[in-house]
Amino acid sequence: MNDKRKVAEEVVHESEKRFRNLMEQSPLGIAIFTPEGQITQVNNAWFQLWGVNEEEAAQIISRYNLLTDKQIVDLGVAPLIRKAFDGEPVVLPPIEYSGQRTVEEIGLEDLKANSAWIQGHFFPVKNENQEIEFVVNTNVDITNLKQAEDKLRYQSTLLENISDAVISHDLDYKIVSWNQTAQKIFGWKAEEVIGRSMREVFRTENADIKREEMLASIDDKGFWNDEVTQIRKDGERVHIQSIVARITNDQGNAVGFVGVARDITDRKQAEEVLHQSVEKYRGIFDESIVTIYVFDEKKHFIDSNQAGLNLLGYSRDELLSMSISDVDANPVVVLPAHKQLLSGENIVNYEHQLRRKDGTIITVLNNSRSLTDSEGNIIGMQSTLIDITEHKRAEEDLRQLREELLHATRVGTIAELTAALAHEINHPLGSILNNANAAKRFLENEKPDLDEIREIIADIISEDKRANDVIQKLKDLMKKTESKYIPLKINVIIEEVLSLAHSELIIENISLSQQFEKNLPKVKADRIQLQQVLLNLIVNAVDAMKESKVKNLSISTSKKDSQNIIVCMVDSGEGIDKNKKDNLFKPFFTTKKKGMGMGLSINKTIIKSFGGDIWAENNKDRGASFFITLPIHKEKSS
Repeated sequence: MNDKRKVAEEVVHESEKRFRNLMEQSPLGIAIFTPEGQITQVNNAWFQLWGVNEEEAAQIISRYNLLTDKQIVDLGVAPLIRKAFDGEPVVLPPIEYSGQRTVEEIGLEDLKANSAWIQGHFFPVKNENQEIEFVVNTNVDITNLKQAEDKLRYQSTLLENISDAVISHDLDYKIVSWNQTAQKIFGWKAEEVIGRSMREVFRTENADIKREEMLASIDDKGFWNDEVTQIRKDGERVHIQSIVARITNDQGNAVGFVGVARDITDRKQAEEVLHQSVEKYRGIFDESIVTIYVFDEKKHFIDSNQAGLNLLGYSRDELLSMSISDVDANPVVVLPAHKQLLSGENIVNYEHQLRRKDGTIITVLNNSRSLTDSEGNIIGMQSTLIDITEHKRAEEDLRQLREELLHATRVGTIAELTAALAHEINHPLGSILNNANAAKRFLENEKPDLDEIREIIADIISEDKRANDVIQKLKDLMKKTESKYIPLKINVIIEEVLSLAHSELIIENISLSQQFEKNLPKVKADRIQLQQVLLNLIVNAVDAMKESKVKNLSISTSKKDSQNIIVCMVDSGEGIDKNKKDNLFKPFFTTKKKGMGMGLSINKTIIKSFGGDIWAENNKDRGASFFITLPIHKEKSS
């Protein structure tokens, strides 16, 4: 009996040894649970999955119980796991599990654990009496797979929802992809055209000529851009603005083409209607001594009378190839007026400036109205201009005379200010000149005092640096450089940015408050990128307070904890719409009428690359607060 027992024990021991080896060699994170939900054993892959070592794992195992895990309940998989402990094998759906939340909930706040998307399996192991002895849990890390799926889903959604048709085909002109907008424009469903020849689907007018032009343009410029007329599936003509480029593989070999097509049928029809309308009044139009211009809805010149050509000095062909922005002396200033016109409102006696062909700036009095088609859609605008340059010049002469009298008492103050600004540059330059002269005199001695000359040269270098620093800040911000992560003083960086935004704050009557904690540790970041983030937030704050009666901007810095510095920027603007707050940092989301929605998204990407975080909250009274945390740079001990 003893021999049999010994043999049985050896078999059990060998079985347990093989099981342990299997666990340790498995790439899956494995944990063994008691029927009460406590962990008895884990493998190396489990350590790696949750980012803990053996000592940390031992602390977790001593406190953790799967059946009381609140996160499991929140993720909705607790009933499934309960089945495994009741005796059924269970496969969990993919879940995003936070190891950090778990260690904090079991009282191990000082530990750091990973978060991961996992696919979990639970296998109950029973004895000969069908009683559960333990439950084996295996977890597969599918984080990379989920991220790839999310990226692919985002790209697919973006492609299907853009307003242009996107079509690709191989070198044999067989269609490979066809988005929803392509279906709307051309009338063909994707399943009807995938795999078919472009020549079968697209009945382009003068197709062979256009194809030769396209290939020649792609070989020359890398792309082809032109307007073509296509025949839809239902036989109707559609005018298309098309851009085509070659697709290459990793070796640089061509594998096909991708094209982006925009339906410009309405625009072409509108242009035709506009031309027909103008023709009716051509005689009066051409003979008028008042300047008359006609524009399309994109603000391109499409007609002018002779007075208009004389006003700007261009020939008809030259002017009709231009847009309003080409002749506006201050394009940004007139944008609100253009917006007003394109919304259907008229402009009456609006003064602005134009630039003639010879570079001369003239002032005009503008009366404009929107042009509409038979359905009331805005298809362009007509402007009647009177040159009031001489009148404005006379007004300016009178204004200058009045200002000379009104500002006579301020000459002294202005002189002081001018002198102070001149001193800022002249002082180091004067010092350089004096030191240079002194050095010259020393060198003329038979035995020049080299130590004295060295001191003089050091002074010259110092003063030169002082003069150079006046212009260096802006140059640093503007030049394009590779990312360079270096230790930085956050208070200094903010001061540099505020010096650039100083004039804007004054113009908008914004009161600035600064509370900077002294002697803060340095943070490690790219100087230019960090300045970009801070400047963007300041500009956003200024924009948010444009309509506010109270305009206060507060910027503070402090030590958030032993690991992080926090920057807080508080404005008194309109605040953040609660329904839009969750999307605030997402790409292509904006609350501005003219915005692209990339500013805050890029800010978040930059701050994340520094190892920090950025978020926003509404203030209790009014306005919003933006917070940035940056990890403290740990100086290497010598």
